[in-house]
Amino acid sequence: DANRRLILSSFPSNVMAQDGSFYNGSMGQEPDRVYAIGMCIPGSTSDDCSDCIKTASDGLLQSCPNQTEAYSWKDEPTLCLVRYSNTSFSGSADLNPRVMITSGVDITSNLTEFTTIWEGLMNRMIDAASTAKSTPSSSNNHYTADSAAFTPARNIYALMQCTP
Repeated sequence: DANRRLILSSFPSNVMAQDGSFYNGSMGQEPDRVYAIGMCIPGSTSDDCSDCIKTASDGLLQSCPNQTEAYSWKDEPTLCLVRYSNTSFSGSADLNPRVMITSGVDITSNLTEFTTIWEGLMNRMIDAASTAKSTPSSSNNHYTADSAAFTPARNIYALMQCTP
């Protein structure tokens, strides 16, 4: 638990010291090593990212005592993720952690159509996020947002960010 507390409490300053939007690291020696990552959506200011990472880290420290792995998505003042585990997840093709927010609309009558549209959207986004690079005019490194029409009146919206 000491390594978890140390790495999470250092996250806000480490994110600022790196590039202002991403940090990963580990703390301690096996078998007590803790691996962690903190990242913000592209376009976040360093201060907003640091504040978001601090809120997420503090929440994990309070809400997940003695847990070997956990994550938190926060959306104030920007969108960020903090994740930690007792096993390394760097470089792994892991689709978790993920968050799904639904509108409450019943899609069971069109579930097959929804699944087809969803899978197409995810495949496009995986391609886009895994090849997106920052340019002088954008910071979309490994990030994409997209939508797909489900019905004439309903869209599916998604964003995806790969760890650098």
